Amino acid sequence: MTQALSPAEISALAAGYLRYVVELRRDDPDAVSSPETDPDERAYKTVDTMIRKGAATDAWPVVLELLRQTPDEDLGHSAAGPLEGLVLRHGEALVEAIEAEAAADERFRWALGRIWLFASDLTAPIRDRIVRASGGAIQVNPSVLSGSSRQAT
Repeated sequence: MTQALSPAEISALAAGYLRYVVELRRDDPDAVSSPETDPDERAYKTVDTMIRKGAATDAWPVVLELLRQTPDEDLGHSAAGPLEGLVLRHGEALVEAIEAEAAADERFRWALGRIWLFASDLTAPIRDRIVRASGGAIQVNPSVLSGSSRQAT
């Protein structure tokens, strides 16, 4: 993204993403939608693209807002999805922000502890800092994925 989103735009994007996740869970085979006609699907795809291909500074506030809006019972899902993707793709750029947020927000720290990391996902110093930020809750899988890294491209 080239222009920073306003707080209202970030909030709306996060809300749309979460509504679409609820729709996906319904698994209705007769449901027909597309990003062109469904604003919630568009929000979902926008968040995904921001995490995978956007700048860390654009994706970070959106993922934070998404976690804030996620009901407690679904927080693990948002952690294993958007937060994990953000850490994998932008962990190095965001490590200080992740540490600060985890120190200030117990709920964020809990969510951070739910992500999965492999030894090959991040450099050891960055990975160790993120594990510490989670309060040691992240258990790094020592195995390396065959063929390629899991990092979003």
